[in-house]
Amino acid sequence: MTQTEMYNATAEALAADEPKLTREQIRKAICAWCDVATAELIAGGDVSLPHLGKLKVRVRKARKCRNLRTGEEILVPEGKRVSFHPCKEFKEAL
Repeated sequence: MTQTEMYNATAEALAADEPKLTREQIRKAICAWCDVATAELIAGGDVSLPHLGKLKVRVRKARKCRNLRTGEEILVPEGKRVSFHPCKEFKEAL
């Protein structure tokens, strides 16, 4: 789903609600939510997505790997990754 498709689908889903929101207002709201979620994840918190699941930050430990071309052993540093944990309702719906 592209961004435009997401904005249009959200506008259609909210069509029954009053007052009507423009696509530009919906775009701004989604972008603002993304900014808030990003800030929360950077701060080390979790982001709950109602009826979907949770976004959490996981720390990957430093590890040794091999360069496939040269066979040289390299150290991959520790890093943070965002992981999604679906809720029970979402799993069952799939």
